[in-house]
Formats: sequence, structure tokens, C-alpha cells
Amino acid sequence: MGEAAILDLIELIDYCTFMITWNQFELVFQSVHPHFIKKLLNSFPDLSMVELKLCVLIRLNISIKNIAHILHQKPESIKVSRSRLRKETKTGTYQNLSFFPHIKNKVILIL
Repeated sequence: MGEAAILDLIELIDYCTFMITWNQFELVFQSVHPHFIKKLLNSFPDLSMVELKLCVLIRLNISIKNIAHILHQKPESIKVSRSRLRKETKTGTYQNLSFFPHIKNKVILIL
């Protein structure tokens, strides 16, 4: 097995581990915040899976640095993703993403 194949295999294992861990995390999150994702998708049906993950992590008030670590991205990428999320949800730059005033339990995201 060549070095490139080994690196590909390691990357695949990392990805699978991340997905299993994320799925377990999502189950726990849904048990604590049972309606968050559903209400989020009802309000913004075009959100991608990556954007949903970002919303969940922001909802938990996790720092950009830690979100970047969790999602295996650079902090700059997370900042760009937050900016795109603001655009998609029509939330202002300096506005906390309490952009769901119509949702009970006041879903508050701080972008």
C-alpha cells in the first residue's frame, strides 16, 4: 500500500469517526433542545447540513475557535460561514442571531 493510499485511508477514518461522533452529539442535542432544528428548518428550509451544524454549535455559544476545531476547519472559514449564514437568514452584522423571534423558546444564536 502506497503512502498516498495510507493517507487517504487515515482521512476516511477521521471522517467516519467525525460523522459517528456528530450523530451521537446530535442525538443528545435533540434531547435537550427537541424543537430547535425542526423550527430552524421550518423558518429556513434551504439551510445546508453544514449550516445546520454551525447553527447548533452557535446555539450552544461555542467560540469560533472551538467550532473550527470541532468542524475541522480554520477559524477564518467559520467567520465566512457565519457571514453567509447571516445573509441567508437576513440577519444584520451586529445583530445577535436571535433572528427567530417567531419561534417559541426564543432560539438565540450569537454570530
